[in-house]
Amino acid sequence: MTKRIQMHFAFLLSVLLTPFLALGQTAQTDSARLALHIRSYLNTPAETPLGITAKVKATISHDGTVRTAAINQSSGNSQYDRAVLAAIWRANPWPYRSSQELDQTVEIEFRN
Repeated sequence: MTKRIQMHFAFLLSVLLTPFLALGQTAQTDSARLALHIRSYLNTPAETPLGITAKVKATISHDGTVRTAAINQSSGNSQYDRAVLAAIWRANPWPYRSSQELDQTVEIEFRN
């Protein structure tokens, strides 16, 4: 199996399994749902190693508008980290709604 096919397989597997891994925990379910939405905007660089993880901390308003976004834990690959952050901004506004007027901070993990 070529590296490119392995990357696509790992991506598809993570997309398919993410909702099931987060069952039963509301915060994780919201985070998984957001990660799936954002992942559709992620353009992973071709040479990105498999198995790396980046964690992003973002602040969003009650209507889903992204206020801030930053890498909370780097993957160790600056190209992948930049691609994740770019996807967060391209996915703006997020499909998130809150009855609270206050901004909410979420942490989302992206694994290649």
